[in-house]
Amino acid sequence: MPEKIEKEVQPQPVIAEPEIKEMPTPKVIEPAVASNRMDTAPFQPASKPAPQVVMAPPKPLLDVEFGSGNAPKFLHREMPIYPLIARRLGKEARVVLRLTIDEKGNLLNVEVIEGAGYGFTEAAVEAVRRSTFTPAEVNGKAVMSKAILPIKFSLRSEGSD
Repeated sequence: MPEKIEKEVQPQPVIAEPEIKEMPTPKVIEPAVASNRMDTAPFQPASKPAPQVVMAPPKPLLDVEFGSGNAPKFLHREMPIYPLIARRLGKEARVVLRLTIDEKGNLLNVEVIEGAGYGFTEAAVEAVRRSTFTPAEVNGKAVMSKAILPIKFSLRSEGSD
């Protein structure tokens, strides 16, 4: 009997065709709705309470006309420089400012209520910023105030004083 020769069969790699699958439909995730349930509340450590914001009560603000009874007054009044162009053109004007002065006499803000051209407004504001003040008073106590200050620019004729 003839001898059978057994061949050793080597396994051959099998290349599988890729399987095409449909993409799954994405799930719509609804936004979380706040509830009173304990398990949905944000974590806050029990050892540290939330910080409390304490606001100071607003300071009383006196609204007055500058120089009247208990209104602020000038400690040093810087006179505004008459604008050169206005002087040459013979212009006069009135500027009205609202000054915010604290209880120590510090000028905090200058607001132009009624301005004028030819450099009058700028001259008035600059002079006020270089001035110093005493604060307004209520019952003998210094208080913060907003005071109206009118400034009049007028040309003097040579014969008048």
